[in-house]
Amino acid sequence: MCGLVGIAGKLETKDEAMMKRLLVFDYFRGPDSTGLASIRNNGDVKIAKGAVSPLDLFDTKKFQETNNGFPSIAFIGHNRLATKGGVNNTNAHPFQYDHIVGAHNGTLDQSSWNALEDAIGEKHSVDSMAVIHAIAKLGIEETVKLLQGAWALTWYDLNAKTINFLRNKERPLWMAYSKKFDRLFWSSEWVTMDAALRTASKHQDYEMYVEADTNYQYWSVKQDWWYRFDIEQLRAGGDSLPKPKVKELKGKEPAPAVSYTCGVSNFPNRSSTTTSTTTTKTTTPSGSGSTHSHASTKRRDCVNLEGSATSPFGGFLSREQFDALAKYGCSWCTASVEYDEPGVTVFESQGAVLCPSCSVEDGTTRMYVHDLDRIAG
Repeated sequence: MCGLVGIAGKLETKDEAMMKRLLVFDYFRGPDSTGLASIRNNGDVKIAKGAVSPLDLFDTKKFQETNNGFPSIAFIGHNRLATKGGVNNTNAHPFQYDHIVGAHNGTLDQSSWNALEDAIGEKHSVDSMAVIHAIAKLGIEETVKLLQGAWALTWYDLNAKTINFLRNKERPLWMAYSKKFDRLFWSSEWVTMDAALRTASKHQDYEMYVEADTNYQYWSVKQDWWYRFDIEQLRAGGDSLPKPKVKELKGKEPAPAVSYTCGVSNFPNRSSTTTSTTTTKTTTPSGSGSTHSHASTKRRDCVNLEGSATSPFGGFLSREQFDALAKYGCSWCTASVEYDEPGVTVFESQGAVLCPSCSVEDGTTRMYVHDLDRIAG
């Protein structure tokens, strides 16, 4: 889960404080990183981001230069909760590739990430990077065909001069308008905008559009619809709601939940003392004279195998076999899992892989297999 926030249109100095409040209130959706992109009215782009909290980012000179409302036409903000890729400054959002500046809330299936990288011919350290790069290189319509998983996207197109939004059913995205219709606000949760607007000081009052018939102030972005707002029309304002161009764009259905969980709990048995490979057998107690299932007990046999960086499972599981099992990432949280990453757990019988965070947290690599004789022999 991550958080998207932003403002576009006729930005003013007061929007600088509003953007900071949006990032602070959005922090609960993404405590790992904070980022802001500012698109200037002359086409320049400024980005300030890092693996830090909003308050820490606010103190940087880069953020102070970026968060400048007077010459800007759009602020794109993001708070990251890492699911795929490491927590570092590079993986923080937003990203810019050529004429596209954007951010992503969600997680893609590993197969979708691979398909994007194959299509653009470049590897990326996080799936969101691949999405934004693909939009720049392939266009959104071709990119969506490759998406499977969860996404809410917001991006600015420097060539078309549009602010764009698209989400599927797995992630939320909300919008609001100023009363003069010259400013558009958005956030992953409508309460984020509401909190930011309610706490504005008397010097930063915002008159917001409220629909007379329903008393609604916030509207959900319709799933699988691509919204394109012309930035100059938005800045000009008017007497009625801005009318974006819309088009239905639907990606692949998310993989079934069983592809992720495989029936595996993310709380493995902590009584095991294995250092790399564990097997579980079901046997009948000696002398019981019973063949009924209720008379059987489980005996856990363990074999400790010497592992290495190139063969972490003691030669019992190849990289190719592991990649097939980890196709969708961690079977519990969907985070990416690497073959040589310490602390990974593999459940051979269920075709499942757990990342270190969802495994027993002692840094030990484990593998649970059907037949101990295959190892002992």
